[in-house]
Order: sequence, then structure tokens, then C-alpha cells
Amino acid sequence: ESFDLEQSTLIPIVVATHTPKGDSLLGEGVALALLGSSFDKTKEYQFSLSNPSETYVWERMVTPFSSNDLLYVGSNDLLLPPDETLEGGLWQVELFLPDGRKRSQEIEFSPSRNSLDEALFKVSILPPLEWEARDNKWTITPYEGEWLYTLYGPTKVNSFRGEVVVDTKTKGETKAIVALYYDEVKHLYYVVRTLFD
Repeated sequence: ESFDLEQSTLIPIVVATHTPKGDSLLGEGVALALLGSSFDKTKEYQFSLSNPSETYVWERMVTPFSSNDLLYVGSNDLLLPPDETLEGGLWQVELFLPDGRKRSQEIEFSPSRNSLDEALFKVSILPPLEWEARDNKWTITPYEGEWLYTLYGPTKVNSFRGEVVVDTKTKGETKAIVALYYDEVKHLYYVVRTLFD
């Protein structure tokens, strides 16, 4: 079966990470979405992405996800080390199909430094998420707007839109809450990661 890589999209990410010790780190990264002619939902695909100077390469094994009835592969957590900035120019993506075939594409990507700096400031003033007890459950005070909250821990990943309510067991097992917001005007993602002991 023939396979074409039809569209490759990079979206900038700004991220604030709050550690249990009270440190806060700011960073930048990208989200990658690849649209192919025939992804199989039951299979795993590998991609690698490198920045124009090839100083950073990200590799991931991923399964397809659907959006607007189309199947994509990608990732929204391809982060640079703290204090590194996103580079404009031609980014290189390689997609490895389950049968060993490879598809490559270059993506012209030039994020606006002004937009990124504004977004970094916005994300830097959001407080870390904190647990609050309510009616024998645990909740967090959400940020303003349409955020997606994902809880990571030893158990399966839980995602919530808007309000987060969990039991004591889930709270105790949660090692991180990642809040994600897409700004349609600036075409970038805001991410706040709150880490727990």
C-alpha cells in the first residue's frame, strides 16, 4: 500500500515547569502533527525531528490520534532544555512506517520571537496547580480559559477539560499535572507542568 506524508505542522510551545522544591523553569519547544495518507490506528510509528542546526533531535514511538475525522501522528511535548530558544529555518522530520519504509519532509518554521517572549511572560505568572480537598474528593483551581489537564503517575493517564476532580488514591499517585492551552490567535501552546513528590 502506498503511503504519502501529506502535511507536517509545527506549532511553538512555551512551558513553565514548577518543581516540588518551589523552583520554576521556563522553556520552549514544539508540537508536531503529521498527516499521512493511510495511518493504521492499531500500529506504532516512529518519528524523528531535528532543528535546522541539528543540535537537537527528538525521537518518539507514537500511535495515531484522530482530529476532525483525520488520523495524525505526533507529539506535543518536544521540549528544548531550559533557556534554549527555538530556531527558525528548515526543520527535518522523518517518519518510519511499521514495515520499515521511511518518509522525510522539511518544514519551514519561523516562530515570532515577540509572540514567544509575550507568551513566556504570560505562562511565567501562572501559579503552580495545588490540590484542594472538597467533599471527600480532591480538586485543583483551574486556570482561566479552555485548558486541558493531564495527570501523570503510575496508573493510567487521566485527562480533564475544565474541572479536575479525583479520589485520594489518584491524588496520591499523581506525579505531575500538565496543563495545556492552545492560543488560536498566536498559534502556540501554553503548557504549565506542576510536579509533585
